[in-house]
Amino acid sequence: MLYSGFGTYTDLRGLVVLVEDSNEDVELRENALHSLIWIFKALAMRSQAKDLSDKLVALLKNDAISIRYLAAEGFGTVIRSCEEVLNKNSHAKESFLFKQRFFKENFAKLSNALNKTTERQHSCGSCTSKGCELDSQTAYLFALSRLLEYVPKSIMLSDLNDNKILPILVMALGSQRVEVKVSALATLSVLVNEAVEAVEPHLHTLIPLFLQVITLNSKHNKIKVKAADRARAIDCLSEIAESLPYHQIHPFKKMVDRGIIPALDDRKRAVRSKAVQCKNQWLTLQNQ
Repeated sequence: MLYSGFGTYTDLRGLVVLVEDSNEDVELRENALHSLIWIFKALAMRSQAKDLSDKLVALLKNDAISIRYLAAEGFGTVIRSCEEVLNKNSHAKESFLFKQRFFKENFAKLSNALNKTTERQHSCGSCTSKGCELDSQTAYLFALSRLLEYVPKSIMLSDLNDNKILPILVMALGSQRVEVKVSALATLSVLVNEAVEAVEPHLHTLIPLFLQVITLNSKHNKIKVKAADRARAIDCLSEIAESLPYHQIHPFKKMVDRGIIPALDDRKRAVRSKAVQCKNQWLTLQNQ
């Protein structure tokens, strides 16, 4: 066992106990989880973190919302490259194919957990546990979105054919949590540019969601996204118009023409400029 032989809050077992203890101060638990995640990253780079991986997945159902979302963020922290620490320049050792192995193992765990949570949500109807399941579902989505956002592009693109990645990203883009939404958007922008043919079957859902993102800058919106993310959503729409055949995108022409209008009055000039270009691209679509 990874934790055998440990007994204080200064070691792994103690950190795990502290994070899981609902009677402890939440800020103290968050600090312990921050430390645990970076230890997890160091161990994962050496392929020695299976037990901690299971613990991090379990924390996505924790009683404290901040712990759930910090745990979800942790999956991105582990797999992303870091310029400051735990890299070749700092003489950190990394197992061969660590990122590929970590991605495959944890994507499977998280997607299975998400599916089970979604099934329970559908079966419980109006019961009191439904709200809790929705919270857990969003935490799983955030963890999956972070994994996909930071995994090397080549690994993600090689796994597109299993038909699991895009449905998860579509669900995440529709989330009411802004951090989940923009994380999914970052990955989808890569797919639109690198593998637009894989995105095509989901256009009926994705295009309305891209259009929704570009409107999330008003004081009337409950959630807001940064100008860079609004611009990224517009770029996705422009790339779709440029890359896919006319017969696949023509049905969405009127939708985009109407939906892009709010971006023409965006507070940021860069967003307005991209919106004008995007609108012109869709207006001038021709059957070639």
